Amino acid sequence: MIKKVLTFLLLITFISTSFGQITSDKEATESLNWIIENPQIESDSLFTNKSANIFKWYASNNPQVEMRVSGISEFMDSSKSYKFFKEILMIYTLSEIDNQISKNVNKNESSFLAISNVLKYYDRIIKIDENYKNSVLQKYSALSEKDLKKQMKKLQ
Repeated sequence: MIKKVLTFLLLITFISTSFGQITSDKEATESLNWIIENPQIESDSLFTNKSANIFKWYASNNPQVEMRVSGISEFMDSSKSYKFFKEILMIYTLSEIDNQISKNVNKNESSFLAISNVLKYYDRIIKIDENYKNSVLQKYSALSEKDLKKQMKKLQ
């Protein structure tokens, strides 16, 4: 599964984009926050372009970061056909990378912060159309902060 994730991320890195290039970690974080706050239901091209720019910046300017996806593994294993699978995976991955670059947190806290971004994105999708509910993300959304942190630690 990790190979599939890495392949997807590498492919998206080479997509040519029509948006301005990111020039700092701060801009990358701002762009990440924008795509989390503004899910695109009708078309994924804006998401793809913005997330590709973010990933390109991180990959070329912060080669020391680790690719961590263990905190989203339950979703990955059970939700491959979910309409927003790639978007959720990308938000989680970019959030993990952003946490390593801009926050001084351990792996467990980083995983919690990344899944929190995923849940924020997911909640916005559900507000637009409830037909996009996902059982794993619904379960995570219902957890308290303490229980969600425990769940992320368990997946590490």
